[in-house]
Amino acid sequence: MIISSLTLENFRVFKGKHHIKLKTEKGLPIVLFGGLNGAGKTSILTAVKLALFGKASLKGNITSNVYSNYLEDQINRDEGELNSASVAIEFDYSKLGKQYRYLIERSWKVDQNKLKESLIIHENEKQLSELNLAQAQSFIFDLIPLGIADLFFFDGEKIKEMADDEDGHILIEALKKLVGVDLVEKAAFDTGVVLRKNKKMKDFVFVDHCAMKTELGKEGGKKELFKELKKVMPSGKEIIIEEMSKKSVMKNIHKEIKKYNYEFVVFQFEISLKTSKRRDIHRVVDKEHDRKFILDNIEDLHKMHEARFDNEGILVDVNKLNKKQVVSLILDSLKLNP
Repeated sequence: MIISSLTLENFRVFKGKHHIKLKTEKGLPIVLFGGLNGAGKTSILTAVKLALFGKASLKGNITSNVYSNYLEDQINRDEGELNSASVAIEFDYSKLGKQYRYLIERSWKVDQNKLKESLIIHENEKQLSELNLAQAQSFIFDLIPLGIADLFFFDGEKIKEMADDEDGHILIEALKKLVGVDLVEKAAFDTGVVLRKNKKMKDFVFVDHCAMKTELGKEGGKKELFKELKKVMPSGKEIIIEEMSKKSVMKNIHKEIKKYNYEFVVFQFEISLKTSKRRDIHRVVDKEHDRKFILDNIEDLHKMHEARFDNEGILVDVNKLNKKQVVSLILDSLKLNP
């Protein structure tokens, strides 16, 4: 992927239409932006990520209302008469040996106190008019996985964060998204949401480890999880935990497990990582990327993921089952289905 231009219209400090050429020349491979604080340097990077990823470019799982308010705040309000903005990015893309030119334009407008967002994609100067907003966003994610954003689109603050990341957590999380391992975790999270709504699980206690990690970070979330488990276990109620291994639970609260006579039923979610790996290598590996670096880390990540599998766990293959079937499998395993 080689970005050739970025167009901003009434976006943040950029009033009116601004077209920025980003295509480099031979021997001059770097485009450098300089300016005082507030001049719009960060806005340029924000525009690239927003044009490509929309709501997903923001941190955390935000609601549609929060996203709409965010977009409205990005409109240049000089003199207060403007009610719309847009960001557009044009780039060349190599796919299966063929070269494509894409123009992606994301625009939004406030009309009668309601915000309407639009996403238009041109492929080789032809508009893909058959795609609605959700389909267009999915199309972009297929071209450019969200995990790539953390690896290739970052500012000085992000560089410092990565430099201070001694255990490699940031890189590992980005690579998880890159090769599809995050799909396994998302499948587990989505299933947990469905299970909570199932009447047969009304007497179960759900300990939301995902929310704890989001709020407190990886280590803080883990501490909060075990603290919460210690509170719940004296009640003797059945407990469901997301994204935590039996080994880790035993290591941290084995005394309580023995005292209150708890037993484990482990469910492991599997997606075709081989297919995901092959797909994402094609997506990101071209002449502009370090093929050896990406391939080496993909292999290590897959080995790490496979090493965490519990041989006694119940395997849930989300390649073959939809959410309803996954929930049914879990209920059958727990002997909650008639």
